[in-house]
Amino acid sequence: MSKYFIGIDPGKKGAIAILDKKGIVLVFDCPLCEKEIDLQAISEELEAFKDSAFCLIEKAQAMPKQGVTSMFNYGTGYGAYKGILTALKIPFQEIRPQVWKKEFNLNSTKGLSVQTARQLFPKEEIRNAQDGRAEALLIAEYARRKM
Repeated sequence: MSKYFIGIDPGKKGAIAILDKKGIVLVFDCPLCEKEIDLQAISEELEAFKDSAFCLIEKAQAMPKQGVTSMFNYGTGYGAYKGILTALKIPFQEIRPQVWKKEFNLNSTKGLSVQTARQLFPKEEIRNAQDGRAEALLIAEYARRKM
């Protein structure tokens, strides 16, 4: 049984949240190095949890009104996250946004995700612009509830 539950909202504006049975262990925005996802930093943060964690990562999908370059970059980052999890031997599953959002009665409005995360995790300061953090927390909470 997993001691930690990791939620990943992938992408350059995404975040990673780690929960245990008591609450939040760690939340951080996707680290960047020269405008690229810092894979080394992510690996170092997740390594401490590799022997007792389960991860849900939001499944990459095409998004309306996204350009080809941005979607390519998003997919590359998504693959990098999966590679890190695989290399660290952290078991993970992909989850469609519609699935985890249904648990919290959410739609695609990012503000609702922020509001819901604030209600569930009142001690964590989540600014309106930090929807990646909010969604990572909600994905991790979904994992904690369902896994």
